[in-house]
Amino acid sequence: MAAVWLPIALPLWYLVAFLALAAPLAAGPLPLVPAAGTLSLGVGLFLAKRERQRELLLFLAPFALSEVLVTVAGLMRGLVREGQGSPALVQLVNAGLLVFVAVQIVVCACLIYRLRARSAAIALAIFSLTYAIFAAFVAGMAFSDSWL
Repeated sequence: MAAVWLPIALPLWYLVAFLALAAPLAAGPLPLVPAAGTLSLGVGLFLAKRERQRELLLFLAPFALSEVLVTVAGLMRGLVREGQGSPALVQLVNAGLLVFVAVQIVVCACLIYRLRARSAAIALAIFSLTYAIFAAFVAGMAFSDSWL
């Protein structure tokens, strides 16, 4: 069931975390990630509209990868519970989340290099990376089934 609601909830939680900036650092530094990403998304969309480069739609791929990650995490919810799973599995899942973020960095860097509208690409890459980091955080909570 988590595989259904988690990909839908992730963008909503991302937005709610951004709105949490009304009380700065009340929730710790976590809201700063979606805040930077949401502002970058706004700038990126504005610049993309001005540049009119269809290639910027390629930035939907990193977003889709993040959604796939949380879908998989939702399907495997509770697989790596504290004290119940093997330590090797916990380390493997944590390493996998780091690899996911590293792949997102490489994908965004390649897109920035490939696209002509660099300023829009950089802004959209910042959004994509912050969204990926937030998705990895949520996926980690889903894998362990321990939520904040």
